[in-house]
Amino acid sequence: MATKIGSFLATIANKSAVETTKTATESAKAVLDLAKTVKEKSPDVATLKPYIEKMSSLLDVLNSPLAAIVKDAIPFASIAVTLLNLVYEATKKDPTLEESMALVVQLAYLDSVRSYLAGQDLPQETQVSESVSRRIRALGELEISDRDARTAILFFHESNIAKAFSAVLEARLLEAGFSDVRNHAEQISRSTNHQIQTVLSEVGEQINPVVKWFSTGGREKFEQYLSIEEYLRDVISPDSRITVLRECWRVFNEPFTLKEIYVPTEARRINKDGEQEGDPVVLEQWARTWLNQPEQSKVLFVQGHPGRGKSVFCRMFAEWVRQEQHPNWTPILIRLRDIHSFDKDFEETLRKAVNRDFAASDAGWLSDRNTRFLFLLDGFDELLMQGRSGRGLEEFLEGSVSPSEEKNENKGNRFLKRFPR
Repeated sequence: MATKIGSFLATIANKSAVETTKTATESAKAVLDLAKTVKEKSPDVATLKPYIEKMSSLLDVLNSPLAAIVKDAIPFASIAVTLLNLVYEATKKDPTLEESMALVVQLAYLDSVRSYLAGQDLPQETQVSESVSRRIRALGELEISDRDARTAILFFHESNIAKAFSAVLEARLLEAGFSDVRNHAEQISRSTNHQIQTVLSEVGEQINPVVKWFSTGGREKFEQYLSIEEYLRDVISPDSRITVLRECWRVFNEPFTLKEIYVPTEARRINKDGEQEGDPVVLEQWARTWLNQPEQSKVLFVQGHPGRGKSVFCRMFAEWVRQEQHPNWTPILIRLRDIHSFDKDFEETLRKAVNRDFAASDAGWLSDRNTRFLFLLDGFDELLMQGRSGRGLEEFLEGSVSPSEEKNENKGNRFLKRFPR
């Protein structure tokens, strides 16, 4: 369940929502006063409530003159423990991972802003405009999910939270007279990664969900998860960040993509003697049924003459699996022509072909009980046309057709291959 950035303030104030009826200047001053009070007096909930009622989130301090943030603001990490204790006092339960990180990212980001601005020549600035002020205060309504929280712990600058914070900060810096605001915001966002670790070290076991997550290998597991998600976005999706792969979906220089004009392929089953059987079937529909029937063979061969759409089918089917079946099935599309050499070890060849952290950093990636891969091996005919053959290729084919039971004890992975006819 997602948590609003400003929700912990409402929790301390014992309200369902924080009413921000004060001006931007008042709410910004309230943040500074709250931080000083927490630092100097170790207050209770009643003492802080008047400050909290004036703000939507700690980020309201960005409505202050930038010079005041540098001069008057104390290190925000230092107040983290007190605020978390007050949340516990108000709710009588430990905060969740999302609730904890809703606080941590604000404290860390503001410390990053304060530290960065301290090294800048700050321009003379006028009062913050109403439009920018509204955007700053609207950050209190920004939601942080479990995934956002975990991403922020490891790679804040890549998180959706960072993007939202940076967009507002860019507007604030531009209005204050800065140039190249995107670069400034990027540097602040990246330095927040370090500040988050600083805040976490301050709070220690006060954030039980974070401590537990780290102690049970959560970091490694989540990094593997992110690596798979990045692979699916960059290699399988039509919206790849890699230009050459994104262009594979284009039809010459036309404005439409293959996905928009694709006509499903028909095929016939063949028996062991290579003879056709039964009526034609729509290949995609048949493959979808095959994928989720455990009694079916773990290997599906697609054979056809050159130019009949085998490669396009592989790409389209991989994209369907990404959209409709992941994480139940995770598609891996391997263009065999891109494999420079075939190792005797079948798994090692797959690892090099995938060339991503989730395969390289985990020796047991193929036997993970939480992940099932569908490998789409495309382009055996191109290997033959290039004259590439030999024992390495033979062993690779044998490994994908009948993998060793001893080494594949817990593997539910499947292989879909396209061959020349």
